[in-house]
Amino acid sequence: MPSPRSVATLLLAVACGGAGAGATADTSQSAGDTAVGIEAPADIAAVEPVSAAARADSAPITASQVELDALASAMIIPVQGVQSSALHDAYAEARGGRVHEAIDILAPRGTPVLSAADGKLMKVHESVAGGHMVYAADASDRFVLMYGHLERYADGLQPGMALRQGQVIGYVGTSGNANANTPHLHFAIARGRPSVAWWRGTAVNPYPLLHR
Repeated sequence: MPSPRSVATLLLAVACGGAGAGATADTSQSAGDTAVGIEAPADIAAVEPVSAAARADSAPITASQVELDALASAMIIPVQGVQSSALHDAYAEARGGRVHEAIDILAPRGTPVLSAADGKLMKVHESVAGGHMVYAADASDRFVLMYGHLERYADGLQPGMALRQGQVIGYVGTSGNANANTPHLHFAIARGRPSVAWWRGTAVNPYPLLHR
């Protein structure tokens, strides 16, 4: 079930090192360092200015069960070779005084990370906390899909490009603040309007959508 609170999902980009050839990382600066599932800064306007109309359009939205069912039917587990039985529901677990609001999908370092659904690549980011990260919209433009702690990006990633379900977008790693001995994909989902505000949404638990 979706979280009742809205999650602003803006990343502080700090470097482009480690990006695959062709990947374009946003290097905007912010006082916070955040993602879906990582605590949000109080003010994001200085990094990604948007109009008043766009802000109104990106007001908190709670996903309906119909929308969640549709997303679940359109998604695959976004790490190659991982079965649903291997997933763990860490969505509500505490992480340094906050709620995780994501799941961690463990896999050997370098395992391909796949686009969970058809959609569009919104941002490629470098983050102190999340490391090498990819933000995407699903095909309905209702959900932000976030992939974090990548070892590296797949070659040729460009914001705005179409993504196909199963397309390799990166590789499992421990970039950012991940434990170096536990390679995993930090995968998070938020209900919003990605084309209006790719960083903003209401957190949704990925576990029941993938554990089918």
